[in-house]
Amino acid sequence: MPIFWYVYGGWLLSCFIVLFSNEAMLNGFFVGLGLAFIQPLFGLIARLYERLAEFGRDRAYLRQEQERKRQQEAQARHHQQHQQEQTTRHQQRDDQQRQREEEARRHRQEQANHQHREQHQQKPPQTHEPDTRTPEEVLGLHTGWTQDDLLKAYRRESQRLHPDKWTGKPPTIREAMEQEFKRVQDAYKRLKGS
Repeated sequence: MPIFWYVYGGWLLSCFIVLFSNEAMLNGFFVGLGLAFIQPLFGLIARLYERLAEFGRDRAYLRQEQERKRQQEAQARHHQQHQQEQTTRHQQRDDQQRQREEEARRHRQEQANHQHREQHQQKPPQTHEPDTRTPEEVLGLHTGWTQDDLLKAYRRESQRLHPDKWTGKPPTIREAMEQEFKRVQDAYKRLKGS
């Protein structure tokens, strides 16, 4: 291996000696050397330019992709915001509708209560017709009754008409039963004294 380098070095040295001894040959050598290096240099410059152009295209593509993503995100945000606004508007409209319905229902209820109160206020007070029954008819006694019959009839009617039995009933029924209970007591007192 070292012999090869000696031979190669000797050959290069002889080439330089020949070149430097002849000036025309030396000029031709440098021109040829320059031409030999110009083509690869232009090729290198062309490749460098292609790489730069490709890099520029890649950057432009990346910028376009980023812009497209930003636009999509902006559209998505806008769409979501629009949907939220629509949902809010629908909820507000539903709430307003419910409030109107509730107010209308309350108004109808108040009108019904007002009409009911007016009807009760305009209703003439009930006048009780005088009772034309005899004390015997009130107690349910037949002719020829005795004191025992009177006591039995009084107990039967007072148990049937006692006010405690009519609690929880409508006021008109309670009042009527109380009136009848008083009549039974009245009739008993009148017949007992005779």
